[in-house]
Amino acid sequence: MIAYDLGNGQWVKASDLQQTTGNSNQGNATTKTANGILINSNYQSVQIYSNAKATQPNGRLSTQYNLWQVFEIAYDNTGTPTAYRIGTNQWVKATDVTVNN
Repeated sequence: MIAYDLGNGQWVKASDLQQTTGNSNQGNATTKTANGILINSNYQSVQIYSNAKATQPNGRLSTQYNLWQVFEIAYDNTGTPTAYRIGTNQWVKATDVTVNN
């Protein structure tokens, strides 16, 4: 079972969510909707940020889980991924995780 950490001890099952598609601009970061991408935190307590620029820390990933569903990806001006959105106002830096192939 895959579950998503919404923060403050709140979890939701992946099967209870619906994915949307599209592009947006999150705090001057270009973002695109992710489709079926998982990231690997290696059971580390990775810093979570509340914005796509990953400048406002607001929690840490649980060390009980390893794989996280990505809903949106933030890119720099060269097209390199800089952050992944794994929940509402929950972004992790791309350098802190690996994409699960």
